[in-house]
Amino acid sequence: MASPVKPRLSGWRYKWYTDNYSLLGTDINWFGAGNCGSFYPAGENMYFWKMLKLGNEEHLTQAQINKVYHLLEKSYNPVAFKNAFGSPVEHLKGDVNYNLTERYHTDMIFYYNRASFPAAPECQTFMDEWSLNNFPDIRGSKEIWEWDVVPSRSYQDMALYWFKKSFKIAGNKGVYIDNWAFDPSYNTMMTSAYKQTNGKIMPSTGVWKMREYTKRIFIMMNQLHMKPIIFLHETSTEILPIDDFATVRYDWEWHYSQGDVQDRFPRSYILMVSTGNLPGNWPVLLSDHGALEGNPWTQKTYLGVMIVHDLLGSIDTWVPQLGKLWKTYKEPFLKMAQEKGLIVYNYWGDRKQPFYSKNYDFPTIIYSIPKQKALVGITSYANKNENVDFIIKPEILGFTNYKVIDINTGKQIDVKNNKINIFFKKHDMVVLKITKE
Repeated sequence: MASPVKPRLSGWRYKWYTDNYSLLGTDINWFGAGNCGSFYPAGENMYFWKMLKLGNEEHLTQAQINKVYHLLEKSYNPVAFKNAFGSPVEHLKGDVNYNLTERYHTDMIFYYNRASFPAAPECQTFMDEWSLNNFPDIRGSKEIWEWDVVPSRSYQDMALYWFKKSFKIAGNKGVYIDNWAFDPSYNTMMTSAYKQTNGKIMPSTGVWKMREYTKRIFIMMNQLHMKPIIFLHETSTEILPIDDFATVRYDWEWHYSQGDVQDRFPRSYILMVSTGNLPGNWPVLLSDHGALEGNPWTQKTYLGVMIVHDLLGSIDTWVPQLGKLWKTYKEPFLKMAQEKGLIVYNYWGDRKQPFYSKNYDFPTIIYSIPKQKALVGITSYANKNENVDFIIKPEILGFTNYKVIDINTGKQIDVKNNKINIFFKKHDMVVLKITKE
């Protein structure tokens, strides 16, 4: 009962992509203080948010963009900004240009965090209620580093006040919350943490305050007649009581660039968490940034695992190697997902499979428009190169005579007695097209 079932909108698994959402990751992208703990623009200057909304609606001139940059430059703490981002001037200039031009006609979602920052007046006022400890050590601090909090009632009130302003003034369409997972709290006044007989404090997870926070956001957005886009990032877990009022989830930051994606996540984890099936969250994945982001093979394993598990919501095609592979392997599925009559056969599903191998290391996904065409995605989880037999049930797809084509090479594959054989390198991916002959 902690996670009531939410209605599934048509095409919910792809809506992040099809509805053209845009995540403004970290507060610097919507002109906050640049420390991942902001809720309002630098200096509480609403001009920055008005210009962000204007850039979302029309093409700004370079003079308009330069004016925003120069005003922002005066509003930032250059020392703190340099500590966070390196070169403050060049980084800030790039961020301003990007966010005032590249958000054009997208549905912007603002980044927030389970945090504040010591120099914020509200943080100085409410630090005893927000602190993860009984005695916060930031009193009088003028620093702007990220300070993790207990999302107490006063923190929620403050956040909702600024969320509402961002919707109205900045054109923000939702709330992304970073680090939304258990962070042990030793605050015995504001959470259920308590002192044990040995004198040590048993920390609290804060789960019910986190649940109440997302619930209040969900209710407010509904009251404002907005689609309640509440986007949580928990990195490598799924906590149902705090996911129940969320609508989108972000996954796969865990194990960035640590080799083939097949070796990073158990399939049971992907099915239970990454797909968003349990709480009914739209699944969105982070691209594989890091040391191997320029490695074509790593990116191919990323796409292979993504496609087979029907995780097509991500739009991070700006990773160059991923973008090159995206067009060949992923776009055909995204296009077919928009067609009427689509039937999807997941390897973990209960319905009879029209295309499969008896080897469990080669899971498949099939997109079918009956009697017309089908797409088959196959990913190898084997730890060696293998020749693999696949069985085709054409009657399920509505075919009598058909042909099978490898979409990468464009070559037709020999079919004998409704069986084909494909050679796979370890962790390779193949996408096939089946059409009437």
